[in-house]
Amino acid sequence: LLDLSPLANWKLSSYKQGYGLPQLRDDSPDTYWQSDGSNGSNQNNSAIMNNELCNPHSITIQFSKKVSLERISIFTNYSLDESYTPSKIKILAGSSDGWDLNEVCTVNFSKPIGWSHIIFNGIRSDGVLKCFVVKLIVLANHQDGKDSHIRAIRCF
Repeated sequence: LLDLSPLANWKLSSYKQGYGLPQLRDDSPDTYWQSDGSNGSNQNNSAIMNNELCNPHSITIQFSKKVSLERISIFTNYSLDESYTPSKIKILAGSSDGWDLNEVCTVNFSKPIGWSHIIFNGIRSDGVLKCFVVKLIVLANHQDGKDSHIRAIRCF
């Protein structure tokens, strides 16, 4: 498989100083992106009651030409990150961010350590996701965590 990640323009919804795009994109399992955002404090909010973030954190990956992706691989480490570890991620894809992104899938994670592979062969009949833009939205974290840690993402 060919890693298409270096060909993309990456955008984070937020990040804590020193835990941004360089840390997400490097090849070290010891560094990570950490979102930095408030997700509301109203405990009666239905999103919080459903264990979902009010203002989900996201990572947008935009390619200059249409690509065919077989999988997206996400590296997380529950043993180190605990409540910062995503437990539910929605993937959207399309031609341009904010205009025509459609839901591809929603994936649940249970205390993941290492690479988790979202393989489009089991989701799409043609086995590939053809798009210009992929957006990963963190809907929930383990233990109701509010900010997220993702150590790496690769697009193949």
